[in-house]
Amino acid sequence: MANPLFKHLLVTGMLCAGTTLLFTGCIDDSYDLDKVDLTMKLNTDGLGVKLGNTDLIALADILDEDETVKTEANGLYYLVKDGTSNFNVKVDNMTTSFNDTKLDMNTPVLQYNDVYEQLRDAGIPVTHGSTLPIPADFEMHGSAKGDQEVDFKITDVSDVKQVKTIDLQKSKVALTLTEANQPASLNLGVTRLKNIRLYLPKFLGVTDVAPGWELKEGNVLVYTLNGGTYNYNRNNPEICSVYLNKVALDQTKNEGKVENGNIELKPNELNVRMTAEQVYFENRAGRELSMNEGDQASVRLDIKVPNNKLNISQVTGIFNPAINPDNERIDVSSDLPDFLQDKEVRIVATNPTIRFHANMSTLPVGIDMRGTLTAVKENGAFENGATTKVVKLDKGVMEMGRDNYVYYCNQGNTPYDPEGAKAGAATVENVQNIGDLITELPDYLEVNLRDNQINVKNEYYTVQLGRDYHVDADYSVFVPFEFDRGLKVVYNDSTESMHSDLKDLSATGTLEVMADAYNTIPLELLVGLKAVDVDGNELPVEFNTTEAHVLPGDGSTYTMNGEVKQRSGSEVMTPIKITAKLDDKDLLSRIDKLCFNIHADATGSNKLVSTQYLKLNNIKIKLNAGVIADFN
Repeated sequence: MANPLFKHLLVTGMLCAGTTLLFTGCIDDSYDLDKVDLTMKLNTDGLGVKLGNTDLIALADILDEDETVKTEANGLYYLVKDGTSNFNVKVDNMTTSFNDTKLDMNTPVLQYNDVYEQLRDAGIPVTHGSTLPIPADFEMHGSAKGDQEVDFKITDVSDVKQVKTIDLQKSKVALTLTEANQPASLNLGVTRLKNIRLYLPKFLGVTDVAPGWELKEGNVLVYTLNGGTYNYNRNNPEICSVYLNKVALDQTKNEGKVENGNIELKPNELNVRMTAEQVYFENRAGRELSMNEGDQASVRLDIKVPNNKLNISQVTGIFNPAINPDNERIDVSSDLPDFLQDKEVRIVATNPTIRFHANMSTLPVGIDMRGTLTAVKENGAFENGATTKVVKLDKGVMEMGRDNYVYYCNQGNTPYDPEGAKAGAATVENVQNIGDLITELPDYLEVNLRDNQINVKNEYYTVQLGRDYHVDADYSVFVPFEFDRGLKVVYNDSTESMHSDLKDLSATGTLEVMADAYNTIPLELLVGLKAVDVDGNELPVEFNTTEAHVLPGDGSTYTMNGEVKQRSGSEVMTPIKITAKLDDKDLLSRIDKLCFNIHADATGSNKLVSTQYLKLNNIKIKLNAGVIADFN
């Protein structure tokens, strides 16, 4: 952070001691210098040099932007880290079977007593209890009524809590009338049926009713042609057909609740019924027939579905499929800028925000989302000795059929998004403090959305069974540099090599660098300094930086007047001084680099903006030393 400031001060000071010697005096170039001892000593006790003022040093000149640390249009710095995810939502197929059902009449349509009464009414002599003679052209009739449970089942149900409706691929149901006489040799055949009605289960959706039939009250088939009389053709026994397009389980008593992988239907809900006011029979033998007591003539309604299976197109219900996203962890430490890499860095951000984004335009269900974020230290541990920190994310909601954004922020805050708040986004004010994850920057953040943390909302939706609905998602962690007391960033840097400039110099004594620092950056700057040789070993140069603490500024910024930066006029001024003590005359010649350790601490609440600045006035160098230059 302080690179332009302190490099300017210190490099100038260290070199100033020798520069006055390098270009003074006149030397005759014909004189043999090999015979002269070119060792010179300059007594500089109390020598002071004024170096003037610096230009404004903007925070933008100190903090470099990269893929991790960026600035908004207004100059506010923020940290951003991203990750990606994806998940599939799939509800497994269920089996809907409709086996052949045979509906017999509750009582035979035509029994011995019925024929006896009709023969007697026709004036044909008959004796009750004896064999009844049925003339060849004689027609008889009786009423019909029958009930039966259809063999309909819904099984292999998984990933579903409750089914409201099942939309079917249109499936034909054939209703066939067959003669059911006892004995079979009783050659009486059906000719017509009057006012026939067929009652289907109410939960079945019916469409495309056969000609001549009308669907009434949603489940009653009524024949309406010829005054309601259906002429029967035994060579074409299918009297009616319909197509099923829906199973409406919300019309059933248990409302489609799933138990042990099945949806149970009550017997009365499965009931199918047939009634006919009259069913007419004729003697088909072409001769007189005999009917004995116990003989009977009746009909049976056969209900058939091709392949005994109803093909499902989609289901409306409440679903609970397992959703286990693949999540990319957020790498934090690998590409941090220099000023955030030191282990002493602390980020006390007032409004850290996590943004989840999922394009659910093709997903037909809404999502309840929770999550677990774990900050992980792979190398070392956090200040409390632990290697992980965990924050639970409260429930957020993503709606079906659209692009979704969900923001997580701390309670009482408005989400921060450097791109601007997304229209229609949901906001979750999280109970646990998100900022706890990044107070000490981890190596990475583990994002866990698995283990039943993402679920389909407990509402009715319509899905296609067996289909994989794929969703791509991403998430970002935004940390605006709006902070409270306790923020600490640490800048470590060094000068370029100075060895070639200092190797011929030796000195004892002290060097003082002084200036007036005008600061608007709202951080207190605490300087640490050391000198190293060409091998990187620290040299015993005694630096005193106790008077090099730059007080925090008020956060004000410069403004532009054309191409000129205008000072805010409210800077905080701090006189600063850095002292270097050289006890060994050879130390100066051994110095290769000066290494800085600058702690920038927040003493109150503020923010970092690229147009905040430092300015140094009245820069002075004071030498209290004897400098020897050895040019041999």
